[in-house]
Amino acid sequence: MTTFAMLTKLSPTTAHTPESLQALERDVAKRIEQQCPSLRWLANYVVLGNQSYLDVFEAPDIATALKASLVVDNYGPAETEIWPLLEWEQFKRALPRAREVAAKPVRHVMNGNLLNDVIDYLRHAGAAFRLTSYPVPEPKPAIAHGLRPGGKIVQTRVVQIDGRPALVCAPEGLQIDLASLGAALGATVLEGGPRNLPGAYSDAPEPLPPLGHLLRVPLVIDQSLTTATSIAFRAFGSGSYIELAYEDFARIEQPKVISFAIAGELAAMPKTPRVRPQRVTHAHAPKRRMPHRRA
Repeated sequence: MTTFAMLTKLSPTTAHTPESLQALERDVAKRIEQQCPSLRWLANYVVLGNQSYLDVFEAPDIATALKASLVVDNYGPAETEIWPLLEWEQFKRALPRAREVAAKPVRHVMNGNLLNDVIDYLRHAGAAFRLTSYPVPEPKPAIAHGLRPGGKIVQTRVVQIDGRPALVCAPEGLQIDLASLGAALGATVLEGGPRNLPGAYSDAPEPLPPLGHLLRVPLVIDQSLTTATSIAFRAFGSGSYIELAYEDFARIEQPKVISFAIAGELAAMPKTPRVRPQRVTHAHAPKRRMPHRRA
């Protein structure tokens, strides 16, 4: 069993009375008990600050913890954050293992649940991360995720470098210039997609996480990401953001750093102006008068 902390923030647009809060608590607790019978509550607190409640519980895996947060999201309405917790003594015992992981790239075998793969991958790598879950009743508008100072949300795309798949990653809002990437690498770079990934991830839904070792392909990141204190990304189309320190990200992934992203849209190819042919008319010369001949 893993211990999790769940921070919940009630929607500011919904008015609550003491009676409605108690009814909401009973309803949500009953639904979680029905849908997550293996979850065990350890503590519940009211938080004075930006958040509303703090719940501490044990769950067998991240999928169960995420299901509990989605119940709160859907019936709150609320926004939740889930933090996996590790006891200090257990952390100290894991330090030697963390040093070993830092010395070599991390490989992980897919276990069948895509989001679980990401969570297990980061935990085995010894990375501290934050999982924020949002309700996603509709695909649009896009979820607006709040970042800590210095943090950046990243986008990840699959490309083919000389015919081999790779991931490229840049801050959200910038355009990935494949021509600049190819020039920097001295290679031919073409657009790709999840279908180009090896193994079972070839049919994974986008957006993809910027985790090359997990997806078993090289990772190239834009130079601008190196100034971030933390990065946040969505994984496999879920309504959750995963946030971790850039230092941990660089240690785990050991990406190749190149400058290839630009602000704004790529300039369109200039169009050759169409010249309309002009109709040439010939002016008629005045008729010459023939001189009058005398007999």
